[in-house]
Amino acid sequence: MTGILGNASLVLDSPDLIASDREKLEFVVTASERAADLTRQMLAYAGKGRYETRAVELSSLVRETADLMHTLLPKTVRVHTELADDLPWIEADPSQLQQVIMNLVINAGEAIGEPRSGTVSVHTRECTLGESDVAALDRGELAPGTYILLEVTDTGCGMTPEVLARIFDPFFTTKFTGRGLGLAAVLGIIKSHRGTIQVQTAVGQGSGFRVYLPATARAARPVSESAVPAPAADNVRVLVVDDEEVVRATTRAVLERRGLEALFAASGEEGLRLLTEHKDISVVLLDMMMPGMSGDEAFKRMREIRPDLPIIVSSGYGESQVMQYFLGSNVSAFIQKPYTSAALIQKIGGVVARSRAAV
Repeated sequence: MTGILGNASLVLDSPDLIASDREKLEFVVTASERAADLTRQMLAYAGKGRYETRAVELSSLVRETADLMHTLLPKTVRVHTELADDLPWIEADPSQLQQVIMNLVINAGEAIGEPRSGTVSVHTRECTLGESDVAALDRGELAPGTYILLEVTDTGCGMTPEVLARIFDPFFTTKFTGRGLGLAAVLGIIKSHRGTIQVQTAVGQGSGFRVYLPATARAARPVSESAVPAPAADNVRVLVVDDEEVVRATTRAVLERRGLEALFAASGEEGLRLLTEHKDISVVLLDMMMPGMSGDEAFKRMREIRPDLPIIVSSGYGESQVMQYFLGSNVSAFIQKPYTSAALIQKIGGVVARSRAAV
């Protein structure tokens, strides 16, 4: 996916790209990023990854998911969105919340079913819950305060009381074949985000799911990576250490496009050799998982050779998971695979700028 995402984003930088091709490549980039999110979810479920929470604006997240909603729903189902602007942010894992949104929307579409026509509505808004509200919603497990509401309703068949009583049971399904944890996974994600879900339904009158997530203080949007200046091409030499040929080839194309000189190593041992031979290396992009000498061992050896050398660690695992291997070490930055060409250049630019400012 690093090769797919990196090369697609690289071609997007071409000034002579025609509009129709640009639109197709933007879809490739978006699909690759969603595939990366899915992979991280699979790693987390397998105990090999960790959910990463950050400040999230829920309406923006729903908008980002809108194209996928239309793709996965029957053509007879219309999607109506009513999303509040300037909502307080929530502390959440974006990929997990997208899973909640998509699960609820897909279930709503299937409740309508082909060839019937109908509407799935997705709303977001801010609300305040008092003592009596939280007691009624979640048996008092929630705290009173400000919440962000995600509501997904449909004009489908509705549910009987018997079905409603079991919808959050693992592997329970009313479909022909089961598809996994379904709403049980949705409930687990919501609970892990300190929220709750409420269901209203009646046979022949559709269903409505309301997800309440605790709001955090309104915050300024984080500085975009694009706001960080790219490194000047002069006097910058990058050492890329990665055992995957497609990653090295993609990174070479990205760096050469920006006029940056680079050296490439397929192993930790080769990376150390190049670092010893070339005293003018400005920054290292180091893969974490490699056969032979691992990334963390190569990192320690590089620090012994050049204690002040900026080193960017790269991995498909989440930052908190990877940083456990570098406790007490001075890691300059982390970039998670797969990454776009812009993200890589801005990451290198930030590290080089900080390094030169410190001299």
